[in-house]
Amino acid sequence: MYWTLRKPDFLNRMVLFVSKCIHDGTWDAFSLDDKGNLVYDWKKDKRFNLYAANDQSNLEEYNKQKSLFLSSIKIWNEDHPSKAVENFDTLPMPYTEADIRECKHISDSIWGAYDKSEKALGEFALLGQTFTLFITWMNGQIENYFRPFQTAVDQFEWV
Repeated sequence: MYWTLRKPDFLNRMVLFVSKCIHDGTWDAFSLDDKGNLVYDWKKDKRFNLYAANDQSNLEEYNKQKSLFLSSIKIWNEDHPSKAVENFDTLPMPYTEADIRECKHISDSIWGAYDKSEKALGEFALLGQTFTLFITWMNGQIENYFRPFQTAVDQFEWV
């Protein structure tokens, strides 16, 4: 029962992120290194394919990709002054912090927020209140069943 309450939320958010990556053309630019870390290679990003190959056959599209690449580096340097990119030949992440917040905002508005202050307004409707109460009750029941050896607060001493 606990799995049905928590796993779909994470799965839905990941589906939204993966679909955004596939739509933008950044999905193929991600890979795993030997240690299992996610690595982004901007030269495999389809948004920059002409610029990465220095293919100027379509000059208008090439200039669009070059300006997107350079503006992405500029925004990265503004967001991360301690990790600034100086040589303009690499891009650490495919999306800016504003893009990430926008994707998070979309998922929060669809499925609700993790942060209680940003929860969707659906929980104020009757059905939303009922479902929210059930989730809270079910999480409490799971805690009681799977963590039966909880210590009481009065067993601790303040030092």
